[in-house]
Amino acid sequence: MDSTVIGKSLVHWIHLAAATTIIGGSIYAYLAVRPNLSASDEDTKSRWGAPKPWRIAVHASIFLLLVTGLVNLMWVGIPKGKEASGYHAIFGIKFLIAFVVFFLVSLAAGRSERAARLRESSPKMWIGLLLCGLLVLLLSSVLKHLG
Repeated sequence: MDSTVIGKSLVHWIHLAAATTIIGGSIYAYLAVRPNLSASDEDTKSRWGAPKPWRIAVHASIFLLLVTGLVNLMWVGIPKGKEASGYHAIFGIKFLIAFVVFFLVSLAAGRSERAARLRESSPKMWIGLLLCGLLVLLLSSVLKHLG
């Protein structure tokens, strides 16, 4: 097996693991954690606002997604000259939507009072996060088939 194949597979696996952490963790927080918080006392809500392991996972995943995404673009998108296929246009849309996901998931893991208010009272933020995350996954699938 070629070392390039191993490298590409490793980078792809890290990218998928980071995306799964962000999207899966957000789905879990919205469906399992958030309903329990709305029924519990204020002390529990303020404590959940910023669990350190979740913040670390979010920030590490964002970093890994940016680095491995750039590496994937260099390995897959640029060398094959995919200008005519729309690869770069779809990648650009995916990249911009991913930044919306990064912002919303950072807000969901944030410690500020404003982040806590949005996290607890605004289902629109969670739904926006989940829909944007799923759209990024859909665009990733399209890019995979164009490549």
